[in-house]
Amino acid sequence: MGSLIKPLVQKIAFECEEAGATKWDIAKIVKELNEIETQSTRKLKEQAIEMLKKLNPNAAETYSSFDQMIVFTSKQELEEFDRGNITKSLLKETKIKRGLAEKISGEVEEKIKDLKISNITTSLIREMVCVKLVELGFEDIHNQYARVGLPVFEIEKIPEIEKEVLKEFNLISKIPFKAKELHCSSTINIPFIEDFSSKGFSWNIELKEKEGPGETIIIDLLKEVKEKQKEFSSSVCINYLNFCLSKAIEKKSKNKIKELIEFFFKASELTQKFCVSIALFTPQESNFKANKKNIWFFANEFIKAFNEKKQKNFELVVCLENKFQLKLLEDNALKTKIYFLNLNNNNLKAQEKGLYVKGQGVSGLSEINFEKLFFKSQGDVKKLMDSIEESVLVVNELFLIKENELKEKINYSDLKKCISLYGVMQGALIFSNQNKAEAKTIARRVREKVRKLAGNAIVLRSFNSVQGKEKFRKFNEEKLGLKEKETELKTTSYFNAKTRKELEEAIEKNFEGILFNPD
Repeated sequence: MGSLIKPLVQKIAFECEEAGATKWDIAKIVKELNEIETQSTRKLKEQAIEMLKKLNPNAAETYSSFDQMIVFTSKQELEEFDRGNITKSLLKETKIKRGLAEKISGEVEEKIKDLKISNITTSLIREMVCVKLVELGFEDIHNQYARVGLPVFEIEKIPEIEKEVLKEFNLISKIPFKAKELHCSSTINIPFIEDFSSKGFSWNIELKEKEGPGETIIIDLLKEVKEKQKEFSSSVCINYLNFCLSKAIEKKSKNKIKELIEFFFKASELTQKFCVSIALFTPQESNFKANKKNIWFFANEFIKAFNEKKQKNFELVVCLENKFQLKLLEDNALKTKIYFLNLNNNNLKAQEKGLYVKGQGVSGLSEINFEKLFFKSQGDVKKLMDSIEESVLVVNELFLIKENELKEKINYSDLKKCISLYGVMQGALIFSNQNKAEAKTIARRVREKVRKLAGNAIVLRSFNSVQGKEKFRKFNEEKLGLKEKETELKTTSYFNAKTRKELEEAIEKNFEGILFNPD
C-alpha cells in the first residue's frame, strides 16, 4: 500500500481486509482516510465504517463488530481491544521472542472475533494466551505468564494481593455486566469493590455513657471500632465522644481532662480510618443531668488538640443544633479548620466527614457521575432522563444484590442505602449553556427524578468518596475535556465558611455540613 500511507490508516486498512473488504474497497478507503487531517483513531474508524456501508455492507457489519471489542481492564476502566497490548505484556513479563509474541497476539485476537465474546476482561485474554502457549509447546513461557490469583509478574509489586483478588472476584461473579460496564466507563462508581459481597459501607457507634475510668472507656470504644471495621469498609464513627466520657470526667480537674485527651490520641494510633463526633448540645439519648462544664471543656480541648496534631488517623466532626451553641467554643478552637454537622433536630448521625444520615449505618453507597450524563446528553432532555433512569436502576439492582450477600453477616435493621450525586450543578450549567436560572431548574428536576427512582435509598447531594471524586474528576477532564471548578450555584446541604459570621449564617440557613476554614 506504499510507504506514504499513515500508520493509523495502514492499521485500519488491515482490519478492513480482515473483515472481508476487497482490495478495491480498501484502496478507496485508504485514499480518503489518508487525506483526513486527524490523529484520532476513533474518527478514522468511524469514517471507514461509513464508507464500507456503501461499498461492502457485509464487511462493514463485521468491521463494526471488531470496533465493539471493549476490554474491562484490571484498573476498572474500559479500553478498546488492541492486540499490541498482548504483545507488550508478553515481552515485559516473559523471555519470549517478539515474532512469537506477535503471532500469539494475532491468533488470540482472531479467536476472540470468532467467538464474538462480549465480556472481554484482561484475565480472560491472559487465559487465552496461556492456552495458546501450551498448544504451541511453550510451557516454560506459560509458567512465567500464568496467573496465581494475580499474574506472577505482579505478585512482588502488590502488597495487598488479597484485595486485588477480591476486586476481580466481585467484578466477575457478583456485579452484573451492566453495572460493571457503567463503573468501568466512569458513569457510576462502586466504592470498595473488594468488599462488595462481604462488608457494609459505614457504621455509627451509639452514645454509651459508661461508668469507670476514662482510660478504660476509651480502650473499650477503640476496641469496638476495630471490631466494626471488620464489617464496614469506609468508616466507623464514635458518636458524641465527650458525652461517652461524661461520667468519667464529671469531677476531674482540667489537667486530668487534658491528660485523658492525650491518652485518647496515643491509644488511637493503633486504629486507622475512623471518625469521632463531639456534641455542643445535650443529645436526646444522654442521661447526664449534672453540671456540663467539664463536657464543654473537654470539647474545646479536644478540638484544639486535634487541630494541633500533624499526624491524624481519624476524622473529627463537631455537632450542634443552632448558632448559639458556638458560644461554647473558645476563640482558640475556631482558629483552624473544623467540620460542623448542623443537626437542627433532624437526628442525623455522622458516619464520616461529609456523610451524615439518619440511622446507625450505611449498607451500600454508589455514586453517579452527573457531569458526564449532562455532557453526553448534549442538551437533549429525553436522552438525559433516560440515562439517569438507566444509571439509578442499575444502582438499585446493586443494592439488592449487596443486601442479599450481606444479610447473613450484618444486622440490617437500621442501615441505609445511599446514592451520591457528583457534578449536578456543574453539569446543569454545561447542559444549559451556562444559563444559571435554567441550570437551577434542570438540576432540581434531575434530583426529583433520582429520588423518585431511588425508592428508599437516600440521595446525597454533596458527599462523594475520595476515590469516587478523583475517578470522576480524572475521567471528565481527560476523556471529556471538563476541568473541575467551583460553581456559584450552592446546594442547601454543604457550605464553606471562612468567618464566624458566615458560619452562623450557614447554620441559620440550615446547611447540614459546614466546613469552617478561616485560612
